Amino acid sequence: MVEEIGLQIGNLLRHKFTNKIINIEGIAYDLIYCKEMSPTGIHMSAYSPIQLTPEILEKCGLINNKIFPEIEYFTLVDGSLHFEDRYTCVDVKYLHQLQNLYFALTGVELNVQL
Repeated sequence: MVEEIGLQIGNLLRHKFTNKIINIEGIAYDLIYCKEMSPTGIHMSAYSPIQLTPEILEKCGLINNKIFPEIEYFTLVDGSLHFEDRYTCVDVKYLHQLQNLYFALTGVELNVQL
């Protein structure tokens, strides 16, 4: 299950039963809204976060560090992306966390082609 904390409109999640990737269009209480799945919302327990993989990172443009050129060092270890520069280190495990980090640093949505 995905917890509401840390989710934002525009984040991508996987529907557990259909395996379909959805784009969050709204969040209220414990419901996630995506017109493509249901206009009335579906309980967030029906969704799971998308684990980061080398393939997903490539689809985000992270290979060769194209999206964060100012970050000096990053690695993917045991499904967790570790960013490090002179001042900060951050571990990111799921795609929606990477989307949120990218938006927080740049003010622009991360372009993900899944």
